[in-house]
Amino acid sequence: VAITGQVARRAIGSDAFQEAATTGMSMHCTKHSVLVTDPDGIADAVHQAFHLASTGRRGPVLIDIPKDILASEVEWHQPEP
Repeated sequence: VAITGQVARRAIGSDAFQEAATTGMSMHCTKHSVLVTDPDGIADAVHQAFHLASTGRRGPVLIDIPKDILASEVEWHQPEP
């Protein structure tokens, strides 16, 4: 599982400095890649990534998290198994 950073959500698609289409570039070399768009979705994205990476035909999974989401405070909840 690879966790990468992205520019803030408001800058995605604007050709911002250091913006990269990470999920698009990784589509061909990962089992799954996801751009987190909601701070409350981080825990579920991580849980799903490890599940996908380790079940069936194992393979790499990428989670791309925008800068503004990384700076957000969220309530922790344990994802369902």
